[in-house]
Amino acid sequence: MAGKTPRQIFSEYGFDIEVLGMKRVEQASSCWRKAYDQNGLIGLTDTRKTSSGRPLQRELTMTEMVERQAARIEL
Repeated sequence: MAGKTPRQIFSEYGFDIEVLGMKRVEQASSCWRKAYDQNGLIGLTDTRKTSSGRPLQRELTMTEMVERQAARIEL
């Protein structure tokens, strides 16, 4: 968003472009840009730690719903 190219961003953070390949760098930046456009910062959040991928088999309690919404708002 600040006008840097994907190559500059990856290089600044210590990634070796020659090892990764330019195509992978471009695809990653495209994926992140699309996620940000659809969901803002929440779309860029790594959910691998917080989501097992399995849907709940039960209904959430009111307390659980409030806690989840509070965490989402804080994020």
